[in-house]
Amino acid sequence: VEQPCSLTKAELVKALELFHRREVLTPIVCPKELWRPKQAAKYYPGPRPEKVLQDYLKRFLAAWWHGFSRAECEDTINIGRIDIRLLRPDSAFGSLCYWAIVELKIVKSFDHSASDAKPNAVSELENAQAVAKGVEQSSDFARDRGCLGVLEIYDMRKNKTTSDPRKHSLVLEALANHKPNPEIRLSPLFGSADDARHAGYA
Repeated sequence: VEQPCSLTKAELVKALELFHRREVLTPIVCPKELWRPKQAAKYYPGPRPEKVLQDYLKRFLAAWWHGFSRAECEDTINIGRIDIRLLRPDSAFGSLCYWAIVELKIVKSFDHSASDAKPNAVSELENAQAVAKGVEQSSDFARDRGCLGVLEIYDMRKNKTTSDPRKHSLVLEALANHKPNPEIRLSPLFGSADDARHAGYA
């Protein structure tokens, strides 16, 4: 089988960056279920934004290597459940083996609520706890499977400049206690095209 793209961290990061910019950056291009209907500009999320992103990203990554690498969702192993696993052919055994895992986490300003209810605010601590858990999961899963680990954080917060969740003390503690450290990416999602443009996206 001809390998169209290299199965490397650099190639995976390239795919994640393209997915972010082309498929989910603003409500114009992202899945409609990601934001609450007609409330994206308020940064109100849909009911299951992490699941929506997981499903769309899995399909995008499955197509990226034109079948040479397989992407699968929610693989349950003895220490937890992997969001997306990337598999490659193992020539020695004629089967598939892990080469990378991608864990997804979301930081946000609000929880989901019904369309007629004002959502509850999400604190900086709650967001940091989610990211710290992502660090632990991606590190432990990558070590257990003997593969590359990536933690992809989608930033659905209205104000993205107040703090970097990757620098919170809880996250730094998780990084110190879980090896190997995953590749950690923070990808901003905007509730409007204007917000994305003002943030420097063209």
